[in-house]
Amino acid sequence: MAVLTGVGTIRSRAWMACVAVMAFVPAGWAADPRGSTTQATSNSGGTSNPPSATQVRETPAAAETRQRLVQVKVQGSFSNARLGDILKEFAQQAEEQTGEPVLWTYASGFPAGIRISVELKEQSLLQALDHVLTVASKASQQNLGYVVVSLADHKHDGWIRLTTQGERGRELPAATVEEEQQAHERLEKARRLLAENKVAAARIYLEVVVKKYPTTTAAREARQLLEKIGP
Repeated sequence: MAVLTGVGTIRSRAWMACVAVMAFVPAGWAADPRGSTTQATSNSGGTSNPPSATQVRETPAAAETRQRLVQVKVQGSFSNARLGDILKEFAQQAEEQTGEPVLWTYASGFPAGIRISVELKEQSLLQALDHVLTVASKASQQNLGYVVVSLADHKHDGWIRLTTQGERGRELPAATVEEEQQAHERLEKARRLLAENKVAAARIYLEVVVKKYPTTTAAREARQLLEKIGP
């Protein structure tokens, strides 16, 4: 059984020397476990996350990853361990069982460095990932999720992108105009409460925006405000 403590102890293997570079990186950049950091660029010349997985039908690489999430069994005792280190341990256990690791990439703002404690009896990687992200969501005050990237001929095809929008495997649909408006109204209410120093009440509104309207512009601003006001 894997045991990680506050110092981030992980079983020593040559493969881990490569995957150890997966740390949280600046916004707009994706962490590559093979040892390089890549930047996704939009047509306008700016930076963006990897293209949406809903743009094409499921690729063979993505389908294989989904199957691996169900088939691979993981377990471990993690005490005050970095979220990123727990994910690395999952990747190693997957490699031991299938010959290939699960590959992670972080969306902008994903808190890979946050520390959590979880006890995991043997279960599917799918179940373990859901549990770990739920615990980390509470610790980080964010709505953490993941998407299996399905993009033919893309370097991240078949990878798992870890996000702050609460997905569970697939991209969320784009926000509607009505949802944008509702989220904006709640965000403005939270701002007024903060101006009145009513932090607890403001936090409730901000958390609603993040969880109920995760793909809106207001949700991004709400996450930033939650980080500023803290737990």
